[in-house]
Amino acid sequence: MSKSDFMCKNRHGMYYARFIIPKHLQSHFNNRKEIRRTLQTDSRKLAIKRARIYRVEFEKIVDQLMSNKPMKTGLITFTDLNMNLVTVDTGDHLKDVELYNLIKPVETKQASVTRKKREEELHQAQLKAITAPMPDVDPKKLSQYLPEYIKHQTDPDRLEGKGWKPPTLETNEKT
Repeated sequence: MSKSDFMCKNRHGMYYARFIIPKHLQSHFNNRKEIRRTLQTDSRKLAIKRARIYRVEFEKIVDQLMSNKPMKTGLITFTDLNMNLVTVDTGDHLKDVELYNLIKPVETKQASVTRKKREEELHQAQLKAITAPMPDVDPKKLSQYLPEYIKHQTDPDRLEGKGWKPPTLETNEKT
């Protein structure tokens, strides 16, 4: 199986994880034939990494369904008001939901304003980074950097005797 058997790309260049559901298990997935999840990237390298995570989770679910073991539902994880990650796991999903509803953070108006302000600042910083002009670079030829590089490689104080010795220097200068 190749790396990209479980990935596809939409017309906008975004990658999706794509998993075919075996026929005998489609009833567990509302009779769907496949599952697609966005990987939220147009980078193939990053998409492969993210798709692997989905693949492992999908295969765990399929294995549990095929072995008829009771499935453990996903853990309830949320961020509290102090920005700490909290996971609720009592072993019983209904109890987890009930407990979460009792302790879920109620976002204050001030926290909401702060969160929205941070999101907007992040968005503006990303826009600025994207639209920032490239700095003017004074292009030099490689040969103009060579004397400085040789001096750097032969400096005995900087390299503590690990720099280029005379035979190496002679060979490298010729090259």
